[in-house]
Amino acid sequence: MKYFLRSILRFSSLVMSLLVLSQFAWSQTASISGTVADSTGAVIPQASVTARNLATNSLRRTATDGSGVFRIPSLVPGIYDVQVEKAGFKTVEYARVVLTVDQVQNLDATLAPSATPEKVTVQEEAGAPIDLNDAQIGNVVNSQQVSSLPLILRDPYQLVLLSPGSVQGNSLLGGISVNGARERNNNFLLDGTDNNDAEIPGLSEPQPGLTALNPDSVQEFRVITSSFLPEFGRNTGAVVDIVSKRGSNEFHSDVYWFGRYDALGARDFFNHETDASGNVVPKDAYTRNTFGVSAGGPIRRDKTFWFGNYQGERFNTTLTNNSIVPTPAFKRGSFTYQGIPVDVSSPSSSENIFQLPLDPTMQNVLALYPTPNGPSVDANSNMRALLYYPSSSETTGDNVSVRLDHNFSQSEMLSIHYSFNRDKDPNLYHTDFLPGMGGTGVDQRRQNASLQLSTVIDPKIVNNFRIGANRINFPLSCQGLNQFNSVSPVDPFGRGFDLPIPNAAGFGCLLLVDRDGSSRFSGTYTIGDDVTWARGQHTFKFGVEVHDVYSNSTENFLSRPTVDFHNFSNSGNQLPAFATNTAIDADPIVQDMVWSLFASVGTVTQAQFFNKAGTRTANDLRGFRQKEFAAFAQDTVKVLPNLTVNYGLRYQFNGVPYEVNNLLSTLFTDPSGPAPFTFTIAGDKDKGLPPLYNNDWHDFEPRVGIA
Repeated sequence: MKYFLRSILRFSSLVMSLLVLSQFAWSQTASISGTVADSTGAVIPQASVTARNLATNSLRRTATDGSGVFRIPSLVPGIYDVQVEKAGFKTVEYARVVLTVDQVQNLDATLAPSATPEKVTVQEEAGAPIDLNDAQIGNVVNSQQVSSLPLILRDPYQLVLLSPGSVQGNSLLGGISVNGARERNNNFLLDGTDNNDAEIPGLSEPQPGLTALNPDSVQEFRVITSSFLPEFGRNTGAVVDIVSKRGSNEFHSDVYWFGRYDALGARDFFNHETDASGNVVPKDAYTRNTFGVSAGGPIRRDKTFWFGNYQGERFNTTLTNNSIVPTPAFKRGSFTYQGIPVDVSSPSSSENIFQLPLDPTMQNVLALYPTPNGPSVDANSNMRALLYYPSSSETTGDNVSVRLDHNFSQSEMLSIHYSFNRDKDPNLYHTDFLPGMGGTGVDQRRQNASLQLSTVIDPKIVNNFRIGANRINFPLSCQGLNQFNSVSPVDPFGRGFDLPIPNAAGFGCLLLVDRDGSSRFSGTYTIGDDVTWARGQHTFKFGVEVHDVYSNSTENFLSRPTVDFHNFSNSGNQLPAFATNTAIDADPIVQDMVWSLFASVGTVTQAQFFNKAGTRTANDLRGFRQKEFAAFAQDTVKVLPNLTVNYGLRYQFNGVPYEVNNLLSTLFTDPSGPAPFTFTIAGDKDKGLPPLYNNDWHDFEPRVGIA
């Protein structure tokens, strides 16, 4: 693999390299094509065509071939003046032609004979209203839409829903589904590089792409939903190709602040709960401040440009949560259930079958439960009731996006982009079962960096070389962990017991799947290059990409010892904790709850982790690696002015993942046979270990489209 990467780098350093970056696509540019003819319809060869970027004053020139056809590929999206001229004819200028990401703009020019120099200016509306150059189905969200359409959370990815076939997903990911595909199957690009979560693609928190963006840092983006060209691959969902905002010859700056406050908003429809006295609970409070600054301009006019954006978010949200909690009477062991008194408060109580005392550890646990302020859950009972309480979420977000563009010359341009996000919240999803206890905390950091070098080798040949990297550090934590660990013994790694009370809320890191926390540290490195060659009616494009995907993460599910007090239910209703000689003696709700007063343990469950030497470890840290490679070749043929054929071939190789420290084993024998079974370490085949499964080397993907 190392030799292979060195060969690719060597090849891309030559003029005719065939590489491309980005995990999904290489297009982050636009093109102009067309035919130049005279007033009789005869084509005009060797007519000069010039495109000038109005923001940076950069120029690209080409000439029509013998059939009067021209194409200027790999143009930076923006606004251009396009001029077509030939000696003996009037010059035609298309003014303020808007080029969007991944677009091929068709501009056919008709030149009129003229003995004197004259210019005919054509307004931008004269351009073709639809894409006549490929069969891809998609939608462009331009800079005006990004800045003008209302976005309550300033999330530009929400504008993907403007594309036909796009809907908001209703799974746990909360992402975007296009044409019925899973949310995981979308490909997100940022300035031509991979912007996907390597482990949980499509996760919408804080945004579907790995690094979060805002309308002030995005120039535009294109959503391609079907009929992909061979340069696009990886998955079957949509391609969301975003271009970050760049600087220009004019200095621009912007300072903004948005505020939302509960004092100016109506009470939520669901925020009308009533307490035990029949009073409506307080209105949910929230304060949401979003503020930022953007600036950009020239460092050196016509040569070097910069742009930067910072956005901060400070959200304080209080919701009214409710939990089922034990009453003071239950905590004392003397309560009423369905009108029948139950007394197990002491070993000598007549209904205490096994003469067990109230457990002091469970009394410490129950002391952390506030007295309920809502109605009883059970009729004619004072065993358990609802507790209404404020659940507080405090979100702190900091997002930075910077970009530098430099023109070494009119034929060589460099772009560098970096984005950084941090989001912190001790109770992100309001999952606390008591105030300040049991919530899921996050403190995540996400980064994306890319470098692109575009070289015009010839007016009709353009090479784009790119490298990029993204990474995410996404730990989860359990709110109230110190309190949970203080009421019970801890294991050698400091983990206390989770003590869930049957048929009541809590107690422990239950919604975090019985773990102190977890960590996700993963990312993708990409390197590649592509070359575009316009020749007559044909536009050829070739590319190669290499990806190195890594994951150094822990899950730690069930790593906290978890106690089960459901002794009555688990025994088939044959092991009661008390006896009143009434119908409630067969009720598992009250019987299991009483068992928890005695801390009578049915089972204790804990996942424990060991290394290859049999030594117990603190977590299940694994380092997974995966190599990916893709190549494509495609051609766009202008058969007729109103007929274009796209065809080509893509090859995709997704290597078998392996654990870098050989800490993964699997069963290679038929498990339906007789025991015992021996698990074998699986790993990198280059190190002599059997892989999890065999590589698939046959993923060839032919594509044909007609537009």
